[in-house]
Amino acid sequence: MTFKKLILHICTKVNKERSPSAAYHVLTGKKSGQTLQDISLFQIEHFFGLLPDLEKQEVDSVVDELVVEKVITLDDGIVHIQKPKQIISLNSSPFCYLNGEKFHRVEKEFYSSLLLLTQSISHLIYNKNRFIPIVEDRRVQSRVKQIISQPNNNAESLAEKLYLEMHRVLLQLPEEVSNMYLSLMSRENYIGLTFHQLAEKRQVNFRDIQLEVSGVNHFIMQEVIDHPEDYSILRQLFDQKVQTLTNSASITYEYLKQDMDLNSIANLRNLKLSTIEDHVVEIATRVQTFQIENFISDDTKQKIIESAMELKTMRLRLIKEHLDDSCSYFQIRLVLTQIGELESKG
Repeated sequence: MTFKKLILHICTKVNKERSPSAAYHVLTGKKSGQTLQDISLFQIEHFFGLLPDLEKQEVDSVVDELVVEKVITLDDGIVHIQKPKQIISLNSSPFCYLNGEKFHRVEKEFYSSLLLLTQSISHLIYNKNRFIPIVEDRRVQSRVKQIISQPNNNAESLAEKLYLEMHRVLLQLPEEVSNMYLSLMSRENYIGLTFHQLAEKRQVNFRDIQLEVSGVNHFIMQEVIDHPEDYSILRQLFDQKVQTLTNSASITYEYLKQDMDLNSIANLRNLKLSTIEDHVVEIATRVQTFQIENFISDDTKQKIIESAMELKTMRLRLIKEHLDDSCSYFQIRLVLTQIGELESKG
């Protein structure tokens, strides 16, 4: 039910504004200008990029169930919530721990490194230097080897440090969540369960397990960032410098800081102007100190705000049709980054 709850939650957030495809794009971490703006606009940043391998048909299947259950309807492809009382709070595990926007780039490497480090230490304690690593990624293997080969790091001391750190962090989670997480860890004389095996054992959707594990991963990484002095081993498993902008938008931002105009940046980078505009919208969404006044007058900004509030919508086409040609789609998107979710929606 975890996966289904999440799809329903995202549909609720984009109620009357987007199609169910929005949920698919958010969960797979699509880096389009529309999706990057939507996650901020509808306050669904924490779910961005959680399921990069998600298939569109999986979302469609859940949406079909919700339609049959008359929880939602689709009007011209747009989601309409019919039974708001059935909407379930996401204040419990794993939802309360998830932060996809912050951790989706580093989660896989962190989790793979933790699995391999646990397996490696448990074998080295028993003087078993030869074993089949459960992670084949060379980068992860190199990271784990560096940790193990550090001066004064023998198997026993590493095992004790890792145990104490994992005990400290998992003790803060519900016992059933911690036990689930530990059941996935391979060690000497024990092969950890795969997501599919655990899903079959618990008779739940494979995606439910994936989301629950991500919740724990994100909780651990946030705890390490908040208290690095307590986690000398775990803090070596991922890069704590979390990147907020995509690589391409970061480059555009550096040129903007040099007071270059958008056309000049597009020509210099050999990109379409629309791509550079996407970058500016992304920057406006993620960099709180970024000023949009260089791209839009106060009068035009106010007209867009009033139109959005009057129409009670965030849909670009409807706002554009309501305004005259003096407002571009780019300007509307910029202003919407500052409006936030309309309280009067629905």
